[in-house]
Amino acid sequence: DEFAGGSYNGEGLPKSWGAGLHFSNKWDNDKRHLNGNYRFNKLDNNARITTRSQYILPDTLYYVNERNNVFNNRQRHKLEGIYNIKIDSLSSVKINVNGALGQGFKSQDFNSESLNDANDTVNTSKRTVNNSSENQALNTTVTYRRKFKKPGNTFSATFRQQYSNLESNGYLRANSRFFNSNGQIIREDLIDQQKVNENQSMNLMGRLSYTHPVSKRSYVEFDYQLENKAMTSLRKALEKSTPTDPKYDQEVPLLSNNFDFNTLLNTAGINYRFAKPKKYNYTVGMSVSANKLVQKDLIRDTVSTFRYVNFFPMASLQMNMKKNRNLYLSYRGSTQQPSVSMLQPVADNTDPLNIAIGNPDLKLALNHSVEAYMQKFDFITERGYWSNISFNYTQNSFATRDIIDSIGRRISQTVNVNGVYNFSGYFSYNFKIKNTGWNFDISSRVNFFQNANFVNGEKNKTNSGLLALNPSFRYIKEKKYSAGLRMDMAYNFSQSSIRTDIKTNYWMQTYTAEYGVSFLKKYDLNGEVNFQFRQKTTAFPENNNAVLWNMWVDRKFAKNDAFKFRIYAFDILNQNIGFMRTISTNLISERTYNTFKRYLMFSVIWNFAKNGKPMGW
Repeated sequence: DEFAGGSYNGEGLPKSWGAGLHFSNKWDNDKRHLNGNYRFNKLDNNARITTRSQYILPDTLYYVNERNNVFNNRQRHKLEGIYNIKIDSLSSVKINVNGALGQGFKSQDFNSESLNDANDTVNTSKRTVNNSSENQALNTTVTYRRKFKKPGNTFSATFRQQYSNLESNGYLRANSRFFNSNGQIIREDLIDQQKVNENQSMNLMGRLSYTHPVSKRSYVEFDYQLENKAMTSLRKALEKSTPTDPKYDQEVPLLSNNFDFNTLLNTAGINYRFAKPKKYNYTVGMSVSANKLVQKDLIRDTVSTFRYVNFFPMASLQMNMKKNRNLYLSYRGSTQQPSVSMLQPVADNTDPLNIAIGNPDLKLALNHSVEAYMQKFDFITERGYWSNISFNYTQNSFATRDIIDSIGRRISQTVNVNGVYNFSGYFSYNFKIKNTGWNFDISSRVNFFQNANFVNGEKNKTNSGLLALNPSFRYIKEKKYSAGLRMDMAYNFSQSSIRTDIKTNYWMQTYTAEYGVSFLKKYDLNGEVNFQFRQKTTAFPENNNAVLWNMWVDRKFAKNDAFKFRIYAFDILNQNIGFMRTISTNLISERTYNTFKRYLMFSVIWNFAKNGKPMGW
């Protein structure tokens, strides 16, 4: 989605509206093709969210409990057009233009408390954040492709323009209280501010690519790309001259800034590809990028310039072996540029107990990714396996440097760190027992992460991950009945280097029973029951287990059962719980929220096309 928060992520009870128009036409003997779309979307959402967090510090622990009520209203108009021109039998032009206009309003009420390791209250906070926003976006891509008479000899040129603008205006009102060990208030902070933000970016990119055949089976590809990205970021925090003054006319210097960012990126690359049909192909190559970043502080009239040169080798191999086995290996390198909010050296006090400050000295992050993939499937026995292993290592990864004081306030800044990597593996085996209707599948996955950050001046490395097993089986009697069972058993673990004595280990398990039966020729009954078990921990002692039972009945009509009427019952036992548990460096968090519970829905389904032909009554 072009606008952050414009889609529904499962939290809250949304109301949505949507409409659209489509146009498509060809002419000039199909040499020209125009495709256009218009869409309107509107979303209203009310959410009630409870978050419980455990922070691990070098010498202690502390806990934060927060309740958040959110109302979000967003609407968007989006227009898209695609124009294809076939110049001749060897060349073509494709033009893609899309733009969007949006508006939004968001209101949030927060109530939080921080507790120390002895369960004493350290601080409390009540705050309200209201924000109105307007968004504009315009993107254009023009691609020219040319084939030459010699097979494998091609040329392409691409121009891309991306424009976005976000303006927001809102208010922050907060009351924070801090307590001593006897429960007495030792400090109280009041904040009443207007927040004005303007963010604009324009990205222009041009890319040239030329492929030249070396032999009948090998090719060389030359690639050059020039990209310029200009961004502006204005932040203003305004306060009243006196508490009774109706106007916010006093700017807060430590919370306000105006920055320009300009990035010029040159990238050149060369790849060699060899292909032996039906057996194997491989590609090796190298690209070099030169990046110039200029930051201008328009308030303090200062300029900072950074230059980076990076080399990125790449290689891949794909093999088609005997008995329907395929193997794929690859390595790729890439860069990640810090965002404007990471770079801008101004504090964000939207949450006065968790203040974030930008860091203008950030370097580019360098990502290295290695992947291996193998699969085999026998169409005769209907048996096969799929496996995947990947490893990612990041140099100068973006992490946080946190300072937490004695009264529970946290100040965070993004910094570069090394020692961040992740490993993942997946394996699945599927087989059917011939002429019986039985289908079995067993899969497993493993994920391991090492993250790093700084906590009160001490570097912290957190090792976390999960081990999961997912067996399932299903029995199908065609046009009569079916039944199945799926299991997802995942063991999660985490340990931080600053407190090796504290280990977080827990199980997350889901068991799903499925069933279906056809009766009276035109009726189908289907259902599923999900048993969700979330193990309690010391930090999260609440019971969040649930049984989710869904069922639906279909009545089929018309020729070839093209028309269907459905009654769908969701969460018959009314136990659905919005739930999420996450682990990140020295923070472990559990989030629960209101979401859809028991409801009944009626649907009309019409399959009006089959094999490209309309279906009649």
